[in-house]
Amino acid sequence: MIPPLMLDVQPEHWVLDMCAAPGSKTLQLLELVQGTEGQASTGLVVANDADIKRCNLLIHQTKRMNSPCLVVTNHEAQSYPMVKRTTDAGQELLQYDRILCDVPCSGDGTMRKAPDLWRRWTPGSANGLHPLQLKIAKKAAQLLKVGGRLVYSTCSLNPVENEAVVAALLKHCEGRLQLVDMSQSFAPLKRRPGLVTWKVRGKRAGSKWFDAWDQVDPSDPDAGGLVESMFPPLEGSETALSRCVRVLPHHGDTGGFFVAVLEKTAELPVPASHVSQNARKGHQHTDNDKSDHRDGPAPTPAPAQASAPAREQAIPADGPECTEASVLETTVGPSDPQDQQQGQPEQDGMQEQGPEGILPKGQDVVAPAAPREDQGTLDDTPPSRTVLDPPKERPLTKSKKSSGVDPIVPVTDLDLLHSIGDFYGLSALPYPLHQCLISRTPGAPVPKKLYYISSSAKELLDADRRGSLRVFSVGVKAFERQSMKDGSVPCKFRLAQDSVRFLAPYVSKQRLALRLSDFRALLKHRCLLTTGNESSSVPLLSDPAAVEDLRSGRCGPGTCVISIRKDDTLEPIVESGLSLEEFTVTAWQGAKSLNLLVGEVESSKLLDALADQFAPAETKENKGESRKMRNRLVMWMIDESVVIFHCDAFR
Repeated sequence: MIPPLMLDVQPEHWVLDMCAAPGSKTLQLLELVQGTEGQASTGLVVANDADIKRCNLLIHQTKRMNSPCLVVTNHEAQSYPMVKRTTDAGQELLQYDRILCDVPCSGDGTMRKAPDLWRRWTPGSANGLHPLQLKIAKKAAQLLKVGGRLVYSTCSLNPVENEAVVAALLKHCEGRLQLVDMSQSFAPLKRRPGLVTWKVRGKRAGSKWFDAWDQVDPSDPDAGGLVESMFPPLEGSETALSRCVRVLPHHGDTGGFFVAVLEKTAELPVPASHVSQNARKGHQHTDNDKSDHRDGPAPTPAPAQASAPAREQAIPADGPECTEASVLETTVGPSDPQDQQQGQPEQDGMQEQGPEGILPKGQDVVAPAAPREDQGTLDDTPPSRTVLDPPKERPLTKSKKSSGVDPIVPVTDLDLLHSIGDFYGLSALPYPLHQCLISRTPGAPVPKKLYYISSSAKELLDADRRGSLRVFSVGVKAFERQSMKDGSVPCKFRLAQDSVRFLAPYVSKQRLALRLSDFRALLKHRCLLTTGNESSSVPLLSDPAAVEDLRSGRCGPGTCVISIRKDDTLEPIVESGLSLEEFTVTAWQGAKSLNLLVGEVESSKLLDALADQFAPAETKENKGESRKMRNRLVMWMIDESVVIFHCDAFR
């Protein structure tokens, strides 16, 4: 889709999708942010939606990516929380490099695929959505970094939802936000420039049209619901609106949509009322502190109405201009009540560890979380420091069970971490193991599932110490608890297929390489015998090198990572551009067999990919002929029954 492409997302960017469901655009953003094979991505995609059911749909749509860089939140977009983080320079607002605002709209641009819109459409639909769309756009401008890019898009052609919102946003930002000229970008895309003038109509049926805000009489019943921001800007200030992009349905046989690309050049000005209110609170706090030392308890603050004159005089007219950054400390306050009392940052139990990626047994150590730029190997990890208090868990206030969101719990069990790291040989991770694992089951002695998150996702969670974000989903399932009655497997967790793409390059133990024929047989039959005689339904492992690895104990019982052994027969895969990491699966090695731990759908996809690369030429030709025969069939839905016609009948 066009809006994500116009964001110009790079792998290191933090991206916020404010209205993400159902998730098609989020998938595009993940593909742009996701790092290359074998490399950890420093980027992040935060996908937000206001409806929990749509959040579930969003997770389902993005599951095919299995990305540890995805965080799904559940908030009203216009009220998205402002999170701060601690840096060397002090407290700063956590902002994003790219923000996509594909806001709720009337959808009248989709009239081709939704013909019932011709019957349901009214001007009141756009008028009612305009205030919400403007609030979302303003919130996005606050969350955007200086130099960052914001894309505002709708699938509507109504200027009240499009150019009117952009014009009001530009006026609100007072020159700190500028429209980007995209006329020279995406040359093949047919488009029209944004409108610079339009008329506005009231909600009532048969109401009259208005050309400008000064024509609106508040007592006029036809003007109900109209606001000034719906109208075109004054002459001389509308030229920038032509930089917007309008795509009409007949341009490319698509739906109609609107896109505006904006860049932030400076921090936004803070309304004087907000600044003076914060200043008044600061003065009251200082006076109360003085009274505590002199005369005992502080007096009760005066009502807000009585301090109205002081509010007007708090900021001189000719004083320095205030921005969000200049009043952040007063507005946001300390990240945690204990920070204010103790004067030091909280230790959260998800901090950096020693050079082996896992804490030494019997030692409680924490270190500051690795900065976003630091993605070095374990040799570059700074030495840890010992503290007296044990690591504190991440606050769970934001994830109450009653809210329908499971809490996020850092993994602080050192024995559990050591058992996983020793069993799979995870000693070369780009950052320590305990920093990339979380669970969603508080209070459990042994979590049922452990999730793998990227360093950028962990940085976001660490910054949100107040628990402002309702994190609906984060990371990808990495390990799942297993029960072994005989105790033959020392590790209580098996490696999940969802995260094998990211963890397999760092697994130095429990690895097994198979010949292509055995790997294909494992995918097809979902089981291979390692000892005994071959049966009619289950084939026997025939790779001598793999059999020797199993007998020698180099790959012991339990979960193992299975890949294809590199040899000359893999040239078709390499030439086609496919990566061998795509053909890596997890399996369970029992006493006499290997059992695949991959779903049937995914194993079928892997089999099809192998068949396309290694099928004989005559097989490919036959396969192509069968596809042509299938394409000659046309299915028509008539009265909920399927009728099949042959295409030759219509020639």
